[in-house]
Formats: sequence, C-alpha cells, structure tokens
Amino acid sequence: MMTPTQATTMTVNGTDIFTYNALIEKFSVSGTEIKNETYQGVNRTNYNLLSSLFYMKTITISIFLSADTRRNLTLAKSRLDNLMWGKVELGLPDGFYYTATLQSTGELAIVGIDDNSVIALCEYTFPGMQHDALVTSTGNTIDCHSTI
Repeated sequence: MMTPTQATTMTVNGTDIFTYNALIEKFSVSGTEIKNETYQGVNRTNYNLLSSLFYMKTITISIFLSADTRRNLTLAKSRLDNLMWGKVELGLPDGFYYTATLQSTGELAIVGIDDNSVIALCEYTFPGMQHDALVTSTGNTIDCHSTI
C-alpha cells in the first residue's frame, strides 16, 4: 500500500493525487527561457534591445499509480489524465504552485505486480508559470511578489 508524504504528493486544482492512488516518483522544473532580440547597427560598440520574450518553464512529473488489476490501473490513469487535462493549477512538493497546461501524457510502464496490486509509472509534461499561493486583493493597488 502506498503512503503519501509531503515529498511524494501534489495537488491538481486543489485535489490531492493520492485520491487517485497516485504518488510522485520525481519531478523537475526547467529554468525560464528568455529570448532577446537586439540591433547593433553601424556603431559596433553599442546595441539596442528591441524585444525580450519570457517563455514558460517545462515541468516534468513522473507518477506512480497503483491498483488491484491492470484494468483498474488503466482506469486510474484515465481519471488522472482527465484531472490534469487543460489549464490547471499544480501544487508541487517544492512549495510553489504552477499554472500549467498539459502537453503530454506518457504510457503506463508496469514496474511491479504481486497478488494484491499492480504498480506502474507514467510521465506528464506541462509548460507552465511558477508562482506562490494566489491571494485575493482588495482596493485599487495590486502588489505581485509571487511570480518567479
């Protein structure tokens, strides 16, 4: 039986994935890609910054799924895929939240079978933006210290 800990569980739109018999094996978050466009012109000792584009981070999550039969394991993965579909709010063990969109779901790779359960591993990939917990603001001033 799998047991959740702070380091192995995550939330998707506030729902803990452990309710789907799932736990995180590992996850990674890439650095933020930035693309600058410059113009140097005739004067080669200086340049002008024309634009700077800020891209999303890539979030890769490997998840263990557990069920009593292979059929129920496949159904559990389908339910988890449905939970992660579209634009979601991920809460990961690093303490940050990510507004992300599901880009790909991996195939189930069976890693263990015994008399009572089947355990498989699958991978999910999201482009997303990292932030702290969302807060509600009142009045005319918005202070945003959370986007990282």
